Amino acid sequence: MVTDKFATQVTVLCAFLLYFKIFFVNMGIGNFRNKTGTRAPEDTYQGDPKVIGAQELEELNAQKERFERMRANDLENIPYTMILALLSLMCVSGSTTAATAHVALMIAFTVFRFSHTFFYYKGVSVARSISWLFGTFCSIGFGVNGLTAVFLISQVAKSLIVAFGAHACRAEEAPVSRSFVEMIWVRLLCTMNHIFVTLLTESAVQVQIVDYDIT
Repeated sequence: MVTDKFATQVTVLCAFLLYFKIFFVNMGIGNFRNKTGTRAPEDTYQGDPKVIGAQELEELNAQKERFERMRANDLENIPYTMILALLSLMCVSGSTTAATAHVALMIAFTVFRFSHTFFYYKGVSVARSISWLFGTFCSIGFGVNGLTAVFLISQVAKSLIVAFGAHACRAEEAPVSRSFVEMIWVRLLCTMNHIFVTLLTESAVQVQIVDYDIT
C-alpha cells in the first residue's frame, strides 16, 4: 500500500535526480563554451582555449548547440511539471489510490525525461519525441490527479454513479434472465460503483451518497 510518506520520498528522490541531470547538461555546455572560446571574457581562470581548426570548431559549436537545446527543453518542461507534482503531492493525503497514481507518474516522468536527454544526445529523433510526449502525458496526469484528489469527482459523475451504479448492483441481484452482454454491462456498472464509493470513502471530502430508486 502506497502511503503519503512513500509518495513524498519518491518525489524528493526524483526531483534530486532531475536536478543532477540538468546540472550535468549545464556542465557540458560550460565545457563546450570553454573549448570554443565563447565563455565570458572575465573567465580567464578557465584557461585560454586551444587553437583549433575550422572544422573542429564547427563540430564543437554543433555539440554545444545540441546541449543548449537539451537544457532549453528541460527548462520548458521540468519546472512547471514539478509545480504540478508538488501540488498533486499536497492533495493525495488520505487517498491510497491518488498516492499510488502520484508515485507512478513521478517515476514515469523522471524516466522519460532522462530518456529524452539520452536520445537527444544520440540524435535519435523519433525516440526523443516519444519520450517527450509521454513525459507531457505525465505532466497532465499530475494536474488531473491533484484535481481529482481535491474535488474527488464531479457532481455529474456522482449522479451517474448513484443512478446507474446502484441500480446495476440491485439489478445484478435480481433473478432475471439476461444475455451475456447484458450481464457483462451490469457487472461493469456495479464494479465501477464499488470503486468510486471506495474513493469517496477515502477522500477527506465527506460526500453523502443517496441511493435513488430508478426502477
